Amino acid sequence: MNNYTKFRFLRGILLSLIMPLSASESYYVSPHGYFIGDSEHVTDWKLADGIVDFLRKEKAETLVDFGCGDGDYVNHFIKNGIRAVGYDGNPVTQDASGGTCFTLDLSNPVNFNKCYDWVMSLEVGEHLPKQYEAIFIANLVRHVKDGLILSWAVKGQGGTGHFNEQNNDYIKKIFADMGWYNDLEAENHLRESASVHWFKNTVMVFRPAKF
Repeated sequence: MNNYTKFRFLRGILLSLIMPLSASESYYVSPHGYFIGDSEHVTDWKLADGIVDFLRKEKAETLVDFGCGDGDYVNHFIKNGIRAVGYDGNPVTQDASGGTCFTLDLSNPVNFNKCYDWVMSLEVGEHLPKQYEAIFIANLVRHVKDGLILSWAVKGQGGTGHFNEQNNDYIKKIFADMGWYNDLEAENHLRESASVHWFKNTVMVFRPAKF
């Protein structure tokens, strides 16, 4: 029995520890904002290709994906020559990704004592309750060398386990207050490359103050 099978076998026990959202939503969401299971992740392959093109133009060599889901983006980047790794709270992450991604609770402070050329986090922040927002953003910022690709569900977007939807201007102010630069040219390029509709409204690109 592999780890994934063991996980599914034990899921009934785990459910007793999971916070139910509402009668209409999934029960497989942790109070810390990550999914338990493998049915909620959506991969936008056109956006993935757009990010690859962007990273090549940036001459980026490394990337970390925080909230990587099943690792589709990470594996796509690896196939395209980028040294990528991903982390997600979902216990099934490592098996689902084929071993390229790992389990990590992003509501807790994380410090790998290293930076990656680019950090990415797509549609993750809205899943963490408000009290973990600052910790989550600090985890992203702490590991950035050149820039951050971030998407965050806007208010009213809706979705399973959306505890903390925030509009673009709210997120952009957080980064502006830290002295970061919002790269609108890169942001618009990635939004145009997306095929999943919400990414056209939520993808943002930030660079540290040195830019």
